[in-house]
Amino acid sequence: MTASEEKLIKEVKAKFQIYGNSEQLNTAILRAIKFAKFDTSILIIGESGSGKDVFSKIIHTYSKRKTKNCLAVNCGSIPQNTIDSELFGYVKGAFTGAVSDTKGYFEITDGGTLFLDEIGEMPLDTQTRLLRVIENGEYIKVGSNEVKKTNVRIVAATNRNLEKAIMENKFRSDLYYRLSDVTITIPPLRERTEDIPIIARLFANDFADAYSMGDKHFTPDALELLKRYTWPGNVRQLRSFVSRCMIENDSIEITAEMVKNNLPKETVFTTEVATTSPKEAENPNYMTLMSMMVSILNKMNIQINEIQNKKESTQPETKVINNDNVLYSRLPNHSIAPIHTDNDVKYNNLVVEDDMSGFEDVKPPKYKSIIIENQSSYKADDVIELDDNNEEFKSLKEIEKEAIERALKRNNYNRKTTAQQLQIAERTLYRKIKDYDLD
Repeated sequence: MTASEEKLIKEVKAKFQIYGNSEQLNTAILRAIKFAKFDTSILIIGESGSGKDVFSKIIHTYSKRKTKNCLAVNCGSIPQNTIDSELFGYVKGAFTGAVSDTKGYFEITDGGTLFLDEIGEMPLDTQTRLLRVIENGEYIKVGSNEVKKTNVRIVAATNRNLEKAIMENKFRSDLYYRLSDVTITIPPLRERTEDIPIIARLFANDFADAYSMGDKHFTPDALELLKRYTWPGNVRQLRSFVSRCMIENDSIEITAEMVKNNLPKETVFTTEVATTSPKEAENPNYMTLMSMMVSILNKMNIQINEIQNKKESTQPETKVINNDNVLYSRLPNHSIAPIHTDNDVKYNNLVVEDDMSGFEDVKPPKYKSIIIENQSSYKADDVIELDDNNEEFKSLKEIEKEAIERALKRNNYNRKTTAQQLQIAERTLYRKIKDYDLD
């Protein structure tokens, strides 16, 4: 980074009150400045509370449209039945209550910048109309047949995975490609932990000055603890948290104990601090998960070997059949009865006795079926099937991937809840989702 770029970044931070010195943050700011001068659509990607609205202001301020209007619209806060009239306007008599012609946001910001926050929440029909505006600057007011023209620069933002939304038919792929000519990714606070103490001290100083609290501040151990929290609400959450600590604690010092008392009760602190790509072997949470999986596999191995040895010594004639992943056994009266299905949580003789709270989805590999023609030497719980390819187990990575994928589905892809149930850091879960391509 050149000296002129560093100077420009400092200028932007001072003007828009952006705090922190992480490389990811500086890169995002530099991209916003660089592409502001080009009259192209920009897609800002970032979690809730990370400052997407601030970056839209940076883009407008450093663009050729800076003297024109800049309007921010939260697409998720507008009801679906009124969003078209809000964006494109309407004519008198278009609907009940439309007593006069009214301008929409595209008409108001003609020549300027329109910031469409939470673009992933926009209805599909409105997405189609937005695409027409981006492509040729044309739109039609609600209740009218007249085509109008506008010259608006679109800056969109989202905290959703739009590529996944496209696969689910919730977002238009052609609109995504038009919006994402340029993308700017704002790093979440947990990925720039070195900035957390800086931001917390600044918020504390501002609050103390505003309410004449003197030299009220966080102790070093309290700041260290703040670095170990995941901050799902990012900077917005940190600001609210600091103000709560300042109000609720009379002491001149905010200690680590006070920090713990003001965080959510279910908080699980990470053990990895000030790093975004730790070695997995150095991560205690990861090692705990792996050791539990190894324990499961060892138990399975012992039990399967015992069953196999027993079968080899007194093996009657058997045959393998495929019954849609339902395991059956021939009972003494020669009727066929199911032992378990894929939906069962007990896997016969493979019950794991370890404490598996939070790991309910870690299950043995799926089995096909065996019919035992003679039950004289067998119990139902002894029945187990060998894979056609003689593959006894899945690899640790396969089991970990399956555990994470099932936990994500069970929690409707809520990553915070999933991380807590798996007892790993949320940042570690994000990395593994990316490594295993589970987005």
